[in-house]
Amino acid sequence: MKNTFWISVISLTYIIHQICGFARFDRYSVIKAIPKRLGDIDHLTQIKHRFLNDVDFWSESNRIEDAILFDVSPRLKKNLIHYLDKNRINYTILTDNLEQWVEKERLYATESMKNEINLDSIDYERYYPFEKYVDILKYLHSKHSAATYKTIGSTIEGRMIPAMVINNDRDVKKNAVVFECGIHAREWISHASCLWFIKELLSGDGKKLLDKYEFHFIPILNPDGYVYTFTHNRMWRKNRRRNYFGLSVACDGVDLNRNFDINFCRDLAARSMCSQAYCGSYAFSEKETQSMRDYVLELNKTAKIDAYFALHSFTQLWMYPYGFTSYEPRSIGQYRKLSKLAVEAIRNTHGKTYRWGSIFETMRYLVSGASLDWIESQNLADFSFAIELRDTGEYGFLLPANQIRPTSEEVWSAIEVVLLNI
Repeated sequence: MKNTFWISVISLTYIIHQICGFARFDRYSVIKAIPKRLGDIDHLTQIKHRFLNDVDFWSESNRIEDAILFDVSPRLKKNLIHYLDKNRINYTILTDNLEQWVEKERLYATESMKNEINLDSIDYERYYPFEKYVDILKYLHSKHSAATYKTIGSTIEGRMIPAMVINNDRDVKKNAVVFECGIHAREWISHASCLWFIKELLSGDGKKLLDKYEFHFIPILNPDGYVYTFTHNRMWRKNRRRNYFGLSVACDGVDLNRNFDINFCRDLAARSMCSQAYCGSYAFSEKETQSMRDYVLELNKTAKIDAYFALHSFTQLWMYPYGFTSYEPRSIGQYRKLSKLAVEAIRNTHGKTYRWGSIFETMRYLVSGASLDWIESQNLADFSFAIELRDTGEYGFLLPANQIRPTSEEVWSAIEVVLLNI
């Protein structure tokens, strides 16, 4: 009976979202908790795993004194607040109506889809819908001989996955650098920063790096999910695979960064279709991860990949493998040296502090099926880094567009330092 009740609730929520178009978050609260004790982390982890359908953790409950953001449905809020108070967990309610925050994003998305882009004067401090990102990439291809637009595969909904290769001299054999961006749909700053990096390389300031490397950008690895954040649900994370269980109720999507073939789906929470971190039915089950896998394997046949960067948000972290184990990667000394240089460069740009370390060290929990670990385990790149961009909890995934420039500038300065010291 209990399971039937929850399935009915999920069904109703799903149907409402489909009928109404854009998912609404009326009277949803956003809570910022700061664990002071290990017991606080345990309590928050229990909340996360117990209430998948009523609580969405924006950041992980893994480290004492680190802010943890999550939203909670109105029907659970009273009991959840009582639970937090009873266990003396330090928290602040940032808003009692998440819909007001999302409405701003919805208006921004609507305007972005409606307005035409002046391609002769591109504003790189905006979040663009998928189709306009593609228009920009194609325009850069037409204007710059060093830029080549291509696609690496298609999604489950039939969209092409765009890529941009930048090389100022194809007659010279160079090692490669790969950027994986936008694997999680709601992390808009990842897509925008990737485009900013492309702009930097094509502006003339990137000549020193272009003389050394050929750059491969996958700016939006999850096009379907990204489109969905503009048209239906700004907080969507996964891709748009239709998942069915029980009474043919849809709990859609696969977390693409849990779908790579490395320690696949060992996290019990990732096995639930309704989890934000659902791993999928098998490793590389998704067309997007298959496309990324095939692209990297094919590239390895013709070029040595010196570095692989995966851009995410948020929490300001600079990480290297592994996430599925506490074991250290090969070249750990170099990883530590490069990471220290990177966070120092970030701090020297706009004064922001990024923590560094392995995914396991910084996240404080095991991550199975991540792209970074797969790259490292298969020896497909000399170095691979995952970067959690701004911020540390003030805006979370809803980072304002005026943060695109400083975020991109500080991280690009770190990437430059790393690439020039490999």
